[in-house]
Amino acid sequence: MSDSYAEVILPIPVRGRFTYRIPEEIGQAVALFMRVIVPVGKNKQSTGLVTAIHTQHPEGMFVKEITSVPDDQPFIRPVNFDLWQWISRYYICAEGDVLKAAFPSGRLPAKSKRKPKKIPANSALQTGDGSEQDHLKGIVDPVPVGLSAAQKKAAGLIVSQFQQKKVVLLQGINGCGKTLVYLQCIQDIPGQGKQILFLVPETFHVPQVWDHLAGLPGKQVLMYHSGMNDKERTKTWEQVYRFGEEVPAHPQIILGTRSSIFLPFSKLGLVIVDDEHHDSFKQSDPSPRYQARDMAVLLGSQHNCPVILGSATPSFESLHNASTGKYGLVHLSERFGPTRLPELILADMSVARKKRQMHNILTPELFRALEATLQSGEQALFIQNRRGYASFLQCSGCGHIPQCPACNVNLTSHLSRNQLICHYCGYKTPLMQICPRCGSPEMKSRGSGTEKAESDISALFPQARISRLDKDTASTSRRRSGIIASMENKETDILVGTQMAINGLETKNIGVAAILNADLMLNMADFRSWEKSYHLFQQLVSLLIRAEPPGKVIFQTTQPELPFYQYLFDQNYQGFYEDFSEERRLFKYPPWHRLTKITLKHRNNGILEQASAIMASQLRSYPHFQVLGPEAPASGKQRGLFIREIWIKSPRNHQAVALQDLLPELIAQLKKIPGNSGISISPDVDPG
Repeated sequence: MSDSYAEVILPIPVRGRFTYRIPEEIGQAVALFMRVIVPVGKNKQSTGLVTAIHTQHPEGMFVKEITSVPDDQPFIRPVNFDLWQWISRYYICAEGDVLKAAFPSGRLPAKSKRKPKKIPANSALQTGDGSEQDHLKGIVDPVPVGLSAAQKKAAGLIVSQFQQKKVVLLQGINGCGKTLVYLQCIQDIPGQGKQILFLVPETFHVPQVWDHLAGLPGKQVLMYHSGMNDKERTKTWEQVYRFGEEVPAHPQIILGTRSSIFLPFSKLGLVIVDDEHHDSFKQSDPSPRYQARDMAVLLGSQHNCPVILGSATPSFESLHNASTGKYGLVHLSERFGPTRLPELILADMSVARKKRQMHNILTPELFRALEATLQSGEQALFIQNRRGYASFLQCSGCGHIPQCPACNVNLTSHLSRNQLICHYCGYKTPLMQICPRCGSPEMKSRGSGTEKAESDISALFPQARISRLDKDTASTSRRRSGIIASMENKETDILVGTQMAINGLETKNIGVAAILNADLMLNMADFRSWEKSYHLFQQLVSLLIRAEPPGKVIFQTTQPELPFYQYLFDQNYQGFYEDFSEERRLFKYPPWHRLTKITLKHRNNGILEQASAIMASQLRSYPHFQVLGPEAPASGKQRGLFIREIWIKSPRNHQAVALQDLLPELIAQLKKIPGNSGISISPDVDPG
């Protein structure tokens, strides 16, 4: 009898599969898509996934044996593996990267020591009373009884459009009650005994949606997100895999973040992606660098089920697909319940500075609004999208700016820690009073971060209770929840933070909200900077829609003449999209063309320059690609590694798909050149 062999994927960033012999004593236990424990290297063991079984012995190779089989059934289904393979090819990454991202870490040999965030992970078969989720009550308003006529109409249009389009974009203004429309669609779409995937951008959105879903009778509601520990995530994985074993099967709703797309669905009946424009749906690092919104659409196609994408300010990509007829489109332009748009104010910092009217970092408009807000017992929210005290220190004598020794970036001043910190690698050094170059005692702070904003506002309003919310103060989920709770319980008068301060905040007592320096976001070196700014600014506006009484949103800028503000103040997102989408078409940017970024890193700058030039030259030999670079990014050295980037613009047709086959070959050829084996090359398809 001939030996049997298994092709196994291991959770490592190596392209290709590994062959292991199946010992006769466990031969009956090994099947496709089962987990196996296999030897790796001399003394290590790893968990892998079987993708093929055959009897062909690899010629000229010593083949190790599978050690054991930990399960009595496959871990995924063929349709799930189809998604993995699609991700591996399209996003140009190893199948092992996908395996590592997909499996709950409790199913891999490395144990996670990270403490879970305190968000409930248990599931419950709800009967409508929500009794098993009492500990979540009070996080969001109770689910209103009944839908408005506009919401019912929108839900009906979505369901009817599914007859022609499998994907429908719901564009609903802030405060329209999109979640209630989703719930109605869940009830209206035929799918008894089906699974429903409900994606939200980040973990702290989960409890906001949970109460709504938990109120649906006769449905099993599960959670899946990074805040759960390994045991909880594994339990959800197994419940999703075993769905349908009981007859009759209750509909199963999975509420989760982007990694939920990897769950082993077998009977998917509906996919919902809320706030589909959100940056968090794009995985940046590590590989696979996938876009969960797009993979949700692919899931719908693979399972032949409808997909709802919802947003007040949809991504240009989704609006483009709707405008070209690829997606259906439903508008919901009527707000639900008592709402009113806050007053939007543009405050010109350059004029205030010339007239010497600035109150430290506050324009006269914002100072007066904050003064009135505090006097009336209301709260304020200020966004400064840069953490730390000062952007950098600079010597007034010689101009020296302290930089990170491992990264080509200025060190950020953190006064509360008395340190200069690199925001790329974490390098720290004590705050310096004396210039190390010329000995001058005149080291001055330049630029303003959240810590300095907090300090300046505290000096202006010493009686106010001020909190700060950024990565420094909210290093854990518990600390972040505590700061948010303090604001919601009216124990904080002024909350200063980065954009993370907006996310998850639920309060009707904000009298004034402000972007302290809108120029920082609008002038970022990113072709999506205006689109991302619109998303963020509109999110801030939406916080005050239900404020009682209506509040003010103030944007401090030195560029009030920018057309961006007219679109925002007119609430004309459609016009904003149409005008700037045309600009992107002219310059061959998404959504009209596909964009791929290749990042190369090496400790030797000379080797890196030569290798990146070779790759760019090879890519330029293909006439349908427009190749930009190689160039060093703004931070051209990080963690001791020099960096070069190559950007590729390609048409959205078969030629773009050809890039997915071409790049792995070019990367392999480049690494074979003597001296290049240590180069790190990371493709990022559709970068965020």
